[in-house]
This record gives sequence, structure tokens and C-alpha cells, in this order.
Amino acid sequence: AYDSQNRLIGYANATLTARYAYDALDRRIAKVVDGAETAYVYDLSAEDPLAHDDIVMEYEGGILTRRWMHSDTVDEPVGFEEYTASSGVGSGTEHALYADRQGSVIWVTEPATGQVVAGYEYDGYGQLTQIAGTLSQPYGYTGREYDAESGLYHYRARAYDPAAGVFVQSDPLDMVDGPNLYAYASNSPFNWGDPEGTNQTATALFGSSVTAAGAGARTEQIFTGAITLAGRISSALRTITLVTNPGAEAKVVSATNPFPPPGDCGPDEHRRLQDQINELKGLGRCTVSMPWWQLAQREHYFRKLARLRAQINAQCFRGGDEGHQIAQNNATEAAQNCIEQMARKAHQY
Repeated sequence: AYDSQNRLIGYANATLTARYAYDALDRRIAKVVDGAETAYVYDLSAEDPLAHDDIVMEYEGGILTRRWMHSDTVDEPVGFEEYTASSGVGSGTEHALYADRQGSVIWVTEPATGQVVAGYEYDGYGQLTQIAGTLSQPYGYTGREYDAESGLYHYRARAYDPAAGVFVQSDPLDMVDGPNLYAYASNSPFNWGDPEGTNQTATALFGSSVTAAGAGARTEQIFTGAITLAGRISSALRTITLVTNPGAEAKVVSATNPFPPPGDCGPDEHRRLQDQINELKGLGRCTVSMPWWQLAQREHYFRKLARLRAQINAQCFRGGDEGHQIAQNNATEAAQNCIEQMARKAHQY
């Protein structure tokens, strides 16, 4: 099942049913498989230089089960801490992930023991050909999340079927990558990737992927940063209580130790976010006369601007700044306009 924005919101077969939920930034924030709910928290900290709209926390049934760490390369999960009895930072079991040149996760180890607890092999289009170990974790082919219930990969804007080697939805940017609206990476997955599900790129395949050779020390260093970051996020979450009733007048009813104005972030953090916003907010709207590359670039920038507006509003104004709310909606609408202009341009040919 799909919603009006062509996002996958439901899946069913003879033995199970699954539902998926998204936030205003089109990030998948939860899935429910036969009544079992898994929820996700994304890149909350403005101090995190590695933010790429990646999952940093994973909840099952409302209980924190994993904290994740990602590198500064898109779709490169490098480690997680898994909890059973306690969810305190450092109280769980650490795991490190290793990838091949496509960014596909091939090993999962426990750094404390050096034991390989999971291994994966894929064909060229991402179909699993061999699995070793009993550990269950979501990341697989090209570092994207694998939904075992459907056999599909979540490539943000679209779902990908590795058995068929195609996306199950048409390209939201129309023919920007060619006339086949369902093709994955122009049918050349060793040379191209498509981390957003909208626009293929070669850069994702030649970044700083964690490989088996000489990666242990780097993974340990990054994972230490993950625990520190996760601790900051956890502490921040514990200080805030949200009102869940729709239409509630106050979105935040309590917060401890707030910083001085402009809100719950320090002046330096606010200035850093505002400077990033100022670099983007003067962009003009997309028009059909613009070249393809400029339309795609501006769509990306407007999406980034919307995320920054949401971030500064949440962290520095407790979600209550009307100006940032309006600006976030305007940026989202401007990004959608870019997509519409690309569709118009495609129909001119």
C-alpha cells in the first residue's frame, strides 16, 4: 500500500502484515510488523558532524534497544550498542560493522571478544545469497535498511526489490536518471548507487567505507564517539517531556536547566544553525528553464533548509517558533516545486 506521496506505508502476504510511518521530513520513523513496533530516532544533535539523516536510536515496544553510530560517509553504519536489561550508555554489548566496496555490510563483530557474530554475502543487485550467525540487525546492501518482512530495502524515497533488481515505485524525479523510472543505478550497481532513491551517484561507492583490512582501530575510535554522542542525546531527551494530545496549546510542558535565550541551545549553537540557514534561505524557486543539474541541486538544498529549520526550532525554541515553522513549510513546498519542474521539463522532450 502507498500513500498520496507514493511512500510505502503497508505490506502484507499470506503470513504477516506490516505498516510504516514517516515524519514531515519523509524519514521513516516507525514500522509495525504483526503488532510488534520498532521506532527510530534520527540525528538529533546539532553538534554531531556526521549527521546524514541516519538512525541514532532504535526502540522496540517503547524500550530503547540500540544506539547507532555512522561515519561521515552517506550510508556507512559503523557500530551499535545493544541493550537487554539496561539501556544506560556503556551497559550494552558493542558491535562493529564492516563493509565491502559497495558499502554493503558483510561482517558484524563484537570488539570486546573479536568474535564475528554475523556475516552476509550478496549478489550484484543486493539479494542475500548467504547468511551466517543469528544476530539480527537492519543494515545490509549498500548500507541501507533491509526489511526482512517484505524482502525489500528502504532507500528513503523508495523501496528496492533486490530479487528483481528494481525499485517498486517510480522515480519521484521522473526521468532524471533515464527513461526507465524503476531501474536501480542504471542497471550498473557496481558503478553507481542511489542512497536517496531519487538520484544515482558514484560518490557513495568510493567514500571511506569500513573494510576488513585495517579497520578495527578506526571502528573503535568512531564507536567511542558514538557512545559519547548517544549519551548527550539520551541526557537531552530525559530533560524534556512532550505533550502528546493533538492541538495541545503547549508543545513542551517541562524542561530542566534551559540555556539563556534564544532557547534551549547555547548562543554559539544557535548562531551555527542560523548561519547555515542564512546560506540557503536566499535561493530562488526552481523554474522549468533551469538545467537538470540545477533543478536537482536546488531540490536538495531546499530539503536541507527544511531540515535545518526544523532542527533550530526544536533545539533552540522548543518547537514553538512560528516563523521557523512557516519557513520550514515554505522550504518543503519549494523542494516539491523543484520536483514538479523536473517533471515538466521531462515532458518537453
